[in-house]
Amino acid sequence: MKITTKSILLISALTSSAFLIYALYKGIILYFVNEALEDTFVGGSTSNISIILWFVISGILMLITSMFLFFLKIKDLKSQKIIIRGLTVFFIIISIFLIIENFSNFWI
Repeated sequence: MKITTKSILLISALTSSAFLIYALYKGIILYFVNEALEDTFVGGSTSNISIILWFVISGILMLITSMFLFFLKIKDLKSQKIIIRGLTVFFIIISIFLIIENFSNFWI
């Protein structure tokens, strides 16, 4: 089974788009919760840093998604191989980091 570069880049763009939508959703929900808590007498607050952080994460993911879509236009085979190796290493490092992070939070 031969996997083409185009399919890898499209799958990566769709995956990062899904995380982009999730991060944007979390930022919008936190913003509206923060606004609702300010209008009540109960008080309470959501950290503005967490709201800004979710929007920054969604902006970074938007940049990554657009990079994947721009990589589709590259026709040089050697450049495509370098990009695919870089993406593979990137996703492996992120996966290892997430596994380590989940195990460290599991025992707390």
